Amino acid sequence: MDIQTQVEPKLFCLLQNYQDVFQTPQRLSPQRVQDHAIHLLTYTTPIKVQPYRYPPSQKAEIEKKSW
Repeated sequence: MDIQTQVEPKLFCLLQNYQDVFQTPQRLSPQRVQDHAIHLLTYTTPIKVQPYRYPPSQKAEIEKKSW
């Protein structure tokens, strides 16, 4: 099946105009001048927090949209 028949015309036009952005990467990103790092204090552990609670109606919708 052709992609043009699977998506709305406006979306297809957007995909065509910016097809270089939506291509599958062929290689890793370029080397950066600086590496990113998050330095933790000595003898500390990452913070573990329970997820926020949602009403059942919102929870069902979130789970439907989750990957």
